[in-house]
Amino acid sequence: MNKSIAVIGISFELPQIRSWSDLTASLENKHTFVSELPANRKKDIQDRFGPVAIAKAGYLDHIDLFDPVAFGLTKREAFKMFPEHRYFLLHALRAFYDAGYTREDLKGSNTGLFYTSPNSHYTYFMDDGVDDTELTPGIEGTRLASFLDLRGPVMSINTTCSSSLTALHNACLNLQSGEADMALAGGIRFSTPTKHTQKKTVVMSDKGECKPFDAAADGIMNGEGAICIVLKRLEDAERDHDPIYGIIEGSAMNHGGARIPSLTAPSSEAQKEVIIKAWEYAKVNPAEIKFIEAHGTGTILGDPIEFKAVTDAFKEKGITGTICGISSFKGQVGHLDTLSGLAGLVRLLAALNTGMLPVQPNFTAINEHINERNSNVRIQREYEPWPLVNGIRRGGVSSFGLTGTNVHVVVAYKENPVSTQDQDTFKFLQLSEQTKDRLEKQKKEIVQFLENNSAANLDAFAQKINRLYTPGKYSEGFVFTDAKVLLEQLQSSATAADKAAAFLLMDLDILNYDRNLIKNILQENVLIKDSWNLEIGAKYVPEQIQDQHLLNVLFQYVLYKYMLSVLGNKVQVIARKGEGTLQALLNKELQPEDLIKDPGLIRINQTPFNKQGFEEYVFKNYDQQKVVIIHFSNDIQFPEQKQVVSIPGRFDAKARFQFYKELLIINKHPLKTQNVPVYVHGLQFPLYELNRFWPENVRKIEAGKHLLEDADAAKEVKQENTISLEEVTAGIKAIWQQILEMQEDISPADDFFVLGGDSLSGLDMLSALDKKFGGAHIRYEEMFGVSTLGKLAETLHARISRKDKDMVAAQPDTLVIQDDDAEVRSARYQDLLNTIQQSPLPRKITYNDVLVTGATGFLGSYLVKRLLDTTDTNIICLVRGDNEQEAHDRFWDIYRKDFNIAKHNRIRVICGDLLEKNIFQDKEAEKILENVDMVYHVAGTATFVGSPNLEDHINYKGTRHIFDWAAANKVKYFNHISTIGVIGGRMPKHIRAFYETDLNVGQDTTNFVHSGTKLLAEEYIRQRQTPAMKVNVYRIPNIGGRFSDGFAHFNMQRNLMYIKLRMLFEIGHYSDAFLDYNSQLAIVPVDVLAHYICSLSFYEHPLLDTFHLAEVRGFIVHEIMETFNKNGLFLTKLGNEEFLEYAEKWQQTTDGFQASLIRYGTFNKPDKTENFKIIIDATNLTLKKIDAYLAYDRREYLDNIVRFCIQEGFLSTNRLSLLTNENV
Repeated sequence: MNKSIAVIGISFELPQIRSWSDLTASLENKHTFVSELPANRKKDIQDRFGPVAIAKAGYLDHIDLFDPVAFGLTKREAFKMFPEHRYFLLHALRAFYDAGYTREDLKGSNTGLFYTSPNSHYTYFMDDGVDDTELTPGIEGTRLASFLDLRGPVMSINTTCSSSLTALHNACLNLQSGEADMALAGGIRFSTPTKHTQKKTVVMSDKGECKPFDAAADGIMNGEGAICIVLKRLEDAERDHDPIYGIIEGSAMNHGGARIPSLTAPSSEAQKEVIIKAWEYAKVNPAEIKFIEAHGTGTILGDPIEFKAVTDAFKEKGITGTICGISSFKGQVGHLDTLSGLAGLVRLLAALNTGMLPVQPNFTAINEHINERNSNVRIQREYEPWPLVNGIRRGGVSSFGLTGTNVHVVVAYKENPVSTQDQDTFKFLQLSEQTKDRLEKQKKEIVQFLENNSAANLDAFAQKINRLYTPGKYSEGFVFTDAKVLLEQLQSSATAADKAAAFLLMDLDILNYDRNLIKNILQENVLIKDSWNLEIGAKYVPEQIQDQHLLNVLFQYVLYKYMLSVLGNKVQVIARKGEGTLQALLNKELQPEDLIKDPGLIRINQTPFNKQGFEEYVFKNYDQQKVVIIHFSNDIQFPEQKQVVSIPGRFDAKARFQFYKELLIINKHPLKTQNVPVYVHGLQFPLYELNRFWPENVRKIEAGKHLLEDADAAKEVKQENTISLEEVTAGIKAIWQQILEMQEDISPADDFFVLGGDSLSGLDMLSALDKKFGGAHIRYEEMFGVSTLGKLAETLHARISRKDKDMVAAQPDTLVIQDDDAEVRSARYQDLLNTIQQSPLPRKITYNDVLVTGATGFLGSYLVKRLLDTTDTNIICLVRGDNEQEAHDRFWDIYRKDFNIAKHNRIRVICGDLLEKNIFQDKEAEKILENVDMVYHVAGTATFVGSPNLEDHINYKGTRHIFDWAAANKVKYFNHISTIGVIGGRMPKHIRAFYETDLNVGQDTTNFVHSGTKLLAEEYIRQRQTPAMKVNVYRIPNIGGRFSDGFAHFNMQRNLMYIKLRMLFEIGHYSDAFLDYNSQLAIVPVDVLAHYICSLSFYEHPLLDTFHLAEVRGFIVHEIMETFNKNGLFLTKLGNEEFLEYAEKWQQTTDGFQASLIRYGTFNKPDKTENFKIIIDATNLTLKKIDAYLAYDRREYLDNIVRFCIQEGFLSTNRLSLLTNENV
């Protein structure tokens, strides 16, 4: 290896080893942790499968715990996720935190993931199966990369037993090549073998114990674990002050090739070679290797082969006289299979850090086939000191795969000086969480840690916790000098947030700052250092500025700018009359570089300050609120009084920590620290609220049989008129309680969606009703009209009893409204087309600033980008958030990820809420908006169905508020983004065409939230628009990914069009008749829509002001199938009858959202006798008139969409087919 790799973070859980202290204690423990399965886990198995004899193994106490809130997941999503995937998330995040990196630090970073991805048995515990996504191999890495926004390589690896060390090796190679700047290697292993399985597996121990290198060894014992480690190039880790557990100096990998006698037999020669290769890559003297963590499985022949390989490696390198100890962790925790290599590495790191050689657990007498006498190697029988050699300890770890892949890693440890703490100086601690309860639990954990670690270095402790600070809704700061003071503060009630507090920055004098103080502050707070670099310039470091007075001015100016940036409009600057240098800098009349070039420009304002007048001003204007005064003055003091906090601007430790504390009270975030090379073992961050997620009260089935029910069983149903309304109600109630995860009783008036249900869980409910009552009695669209328990029970009971047997098939007659006949409407539209054709080119408009709502949405972001690229106007983006900073961060995070734009001087983000009548409550916002005369209203939600109060929905209410604001502020141009879905669910029979000029023609939008609210919004605008404001309405279709590559940043799992696409692949088969089926999959590229909207908005349109930006037709199955084939996704052809039978069974036995779409809205809908078409001719003619029409290739676009879906793992070849035995 040409670059050493540092191990900077670890998180793990192993049998009876859950903490660093447990791990270090295990090094001297000679006993095994292999035992019976814990009773709680045994109960889960026996509840499901009946009496099953489970073999001994190295078991974890729990595999059912998770904290979905920490990962932004719902309980329902957590419940359906494999336990292995949950634990991977938990430990991966903890490993990053252990290294000193929070989610915010990792966002957008070039961090790679290299991990083992085991098979899971969780599906056997689920009656309804799991989401199809869970079945995709390696999906846990994708989920973690998506959650943390990691952009390095993501690689799932399987080389059997050596998988995790192979993952580590590949992580190191990627770091060395620069493909990644940080990497995580890890994996999870859960396994509960039965005694029957253990008996018939050759390598398993008949005695039920693993004894590596022992004369009584007769095989392996299984083990479980969760391990994640974080890696970084050593030079980068040292530069960034990362903590370092150990240094990977070299690693190597090989295969036994043809030398192995059978496919699964080990090769001593290959093992020797991989060890030597690792030594050579590391460029180390093998004589300095004092310990090797062996693969050591406890097999009678495997152990002697490995012992010989290590011995021969030393001999081949000419090493004599030295002694290298070896032992194997497997004797203690069992064989962790794919995770065993990392388990050995973690043990080695613990030994390197403690300076003690780990004993071989479960060892009595040496295997007779092992010759220690003529070897440099010995079995490590005792727990002994491991001395430093030239200031370094150096060891190795081996992992050999059952299929012949071998890996060896050389690891070193350099002792670091122990940091000391100042006993009497002030220290600061900041904490934050999303809820008060979580914050209180965090405080209690810290209290417990401090009480158990009375000798803890408080400086290092506080620095580490401050580094891991993640802004939440509730924050607290603590200023203290010793543990006693900190404990008292942690155990007391939090200071109530006072958002009305006022901050006054008193610019009175230029203070004198000690150079060491400046250095300490810049090292302590990254935000202040960033402010220095931004305002003064990184090239002017304080050490280079010799003039002390100049340095004082520059540093005080940096503090001002830092405070102004953190406090925003919460701070008011008060100065002496007249103007001094700092005021000139703040007003941009002087630049810092001017002063650096000519310090003589510094002038001091000596105008007397009217302190009495100031105090009268404070008590008059702030008598009912808290005031924090930060005073930069040499001789004027502001004593603290009731409701007044006085903080000196000299910014010594006590002053600045008090400042930090006051800002945290109002939920501002004033401190960001650099990483610190320390660990706080015994206190794990982030703190999780772990709860059980496991199927409860499931029926027992015969052990060993798969859960999947036969498709025909779903057709069994009680005979007509044999089920009572009470039984139906009870059945629905039980289904609701399971899906909504609630214990409380449910009354007939309770609403499924009010209780917490949503569209996706509603589909699960319909699927469960189908199974329970045999058949699809309730349509998807109807679900929202019968959403109370009473209504649903009555409707379902009536249909089961066949009292309204025709209700499902029959459609209610839509009210027919009076209108001109079709020919008249058509002729009128043709006249419009002729007029547009003959008219001159529309006149271009002129405008000042533009306001965009919904700018963080998919279409909104591309619209802003289009405006940025094609105009020179200022763009003001309205973003929802708890505060300006959150809105700002959310906006720029999206633009940085999607467009690589981190900041732009023509974009201004303001915080507001469209649901509030006073959208812009900030006076500063009013000033920003005063030049706006064009609005693009994109904000809204595409929720398709439901039953809310439409007038309270953001699509209508938000439109009403922004339109009223635009009218009141004399905005000239208003562009409203609507939907082609205003056509609703059904048209009146006499309507044969829906033109751009149509609005409400009597269409039925019942239960269609998106359609109904957008229709109301359009009506509101048209009823209230005046000649003073030109209004354009753009009715858009389903938005798809970018044309060039299919990229989309929305959640494809929740997009109906994309789910349809996956459903067509997941079904696995097709027939000739099916190829001609119109999939209703109609999407338009987001960038094409943004181009159309921008282009049309730049012109006046006196003839047409509503535009249909829709595709004429969706993709038929034949087109989609050809695109699948082109991208290596293949379906099997069946005969028409066979396919129909297959599709019926597939719908009844396949769970998940896409199957529900088949049942509730795709194949089984009654034939739609739509007698109307959506007309787009006038829109296309207008686009061509202004030379903006784009004739893009639909098939090329579909190809790009499919390739992106494959790339993101949304389309996967891992699917089940009812025609094979894959689902058995």
